[in-house]
Amino acid sequence: MGKKPKVVIDTNVFISGFGWKGKPKEILILLQSNKIKNFISEEILNEIIEVLKYPKLKFSNPFQS
Repeated sequence: MGKKPKVVIDTNVFISGFGWKGKPKEILILLQSNKIKNFISEEILNEIIEVLKYPKLKFSNPFQS
């Protein structure tokens, strides 16, 4: 079997994939099914956490205690 494609998924793709259907969601499904390998920086991870807190997106905040 061939090597998995290596990617860097940016914040916009994560947020769109979490909230809506379409190509970003398909990318996250590939990631979840281990068909691609994502490389993520601490900066991207922190940005995702902050964007998920935006009230206008209406995501529940899993980071709130």
